Amino acid sequence: MDNNILRFTNYLKWAAMLFALSFSLGIAINSIAFLIFIFLGITKTIIDIIQKRGVFYFGKTNFVLIAFFIVICLRELTLDVQDGLSIIFNYSAFLAFPIVMGFQANRLENYRPLILKAFLFGCIFNASVNLFYAVYRGIIINESGVNFWYFTYEFFSEPFGIQPIYLGYFYLFGILILNSIQSLRQHSIFYYFASSILVLGVFLLAARNAIICLLILLPLYLLIQRQISIKKVVGITAIFAVAFLLAIQNPVVKNRILKVNNKGNFYSGTSLRTSIWESGYRASLENFIWGSGEKMGNELLLKEYEIRNLKTPIKYEYHAHNQYLQTLIQYGLLGLLTLMASYLWPLIRVFNEKEYLGLFWILLFSLTSVTESVFTRQWGILSFAFFSCLFLCNPNKPTMG
Repeated sequence: MDNNILRFTNYLKWAAMLFALSFSLGIAINSIAFLIFIFLGITKTIIDIIQKRGVFYFGKTNFVLIAFFIVICLRELTLDVQDGLSIIFNYSAFLAFPIVMGFQANRLENYRPLILKAFLFGCIFNASVNLFYAVYRGIIINESGVNFWYFTYEFFSEPFGIQPIYLGYFYLFGILILNSIQSLRQHSIFYYFASSILVLGVFLLAARNAIICLLILLPLYLLIQRQISIKKVVGITAIFAVAFLLAIQNPVVKNRILKVNNKGNFYSGTSLRTSIWESGYRASLENFIWGSGEKMGNELLLKEYEIRNLKTPIKYEYHAHNQYLQTLIQYGLLGLLTLMASYLWPLIRVFNEKEYLGLFWILLFSLTSVTESVFTRQWGILSFAFFSCLFLCNPNKPTMG
């Protein structure tokens, strides 16, 4: 029986590593890996309970995320049961991860370095493939010169179909992981290769939020981790400078970064973003306390775009480009408070435990939420639920199993 337990525990470890890796491989693989991990986690938990080994560690998971999930359920089911069930399923990770990882917290703590390495290697693989694809499509087979579009934004991330905003903060999180694991930092060639390709990837994606977070969070993280040395400062500065100079040669990247308020700016600028936020706030007033639900909330938002004649947001049915505002529209003040609590609870915990990588993960996600509605896609839902629970595993408790 002990051998069977050990074997099943190894399955859980590999499932967690596969899931972390899958974030860089596209939504289909990510969804399958999610189901595998949850299935094995639930099965292992049931076995533990039957054998009287199952313990739920209340303080080791983001239990407030379950409260947020309950708010979503109650609001959606009171509006339309059929549509509500479909929407609730999309948010099921907010319930599944806290429960499964609450029971398996001690085991997952032991696997955490391997899980983080799997995520990092996935990001490096993704960035390498994207760069090769960009060179092939944009230069090698392009007979009319260089097609710069393949070197930025959605064209650059096309091989795996990951939305650039999410891929940008995945790359940045990968860079933070790279600087948190000593065994990886000790290999200089690998360290500077991985740093270069991921930093360049962030700039080429031209996701402005990710670039700002990169320039702010990485130096702060290195300072807090006491990894500042003359060699590292020179190396990181050189990587930043070269990556920026390479990326800025692309007129699309240059337009998005340096001409953010110009009328000719591709996709969006700050003036458009503020108009979107104003529309979102007006839409939230329709039902400020309880919210209007996902379906009606999106309809109200589109009506506000029409009032302001925002042609691009109307055409592409933009969300509120702010998760706090998006939650206020859909689930009202109660939903917003539980959302903020689901950010603050793990933030306070990891801060008290000096778990700095977890601290910067929450900060990264919180800052990204200011300019993006990160929970409108599965990448945001799954990544936040998984890693916010993973970093709450307490390493000071004895390992179980």
